[in-house]
Amino acid sequence: MTQVHGIRKQFFEKGKTISQIHRETGFGRKTIRAYITKQDFNQEVAVPAKPLFCSLEPYKASIDTWLADDKNARKKQRHTAKRVFDRLNKA
Repeated sequence: MTQVHGIRKQFFEKGKTISQIHRETGFGRKTIRAYITKQDFNQEVAVPAKPLFCSLEPYKASIDTWLADDKNARKKQRHTAKRVFDRLNKA
């Protein structure tokens, strides 16, 4: 947090440009601009909500059995993601 205060102090009190601060501190210009424009540093970041229903839910049991059977099959005969997708589209 002291780095943020230092960047803000250089910009607002000392009147340095973003490019000058970038050269002196090594922070990226986008980062410096974000520190300068941000007003509230205590604001929580929104966490995206989990989807309520997974679209694969009805097919999970059959996919799991396919993959379990693949453990006994030869390497070239096992299911890839594309093969699972194609097999689900045929069903």
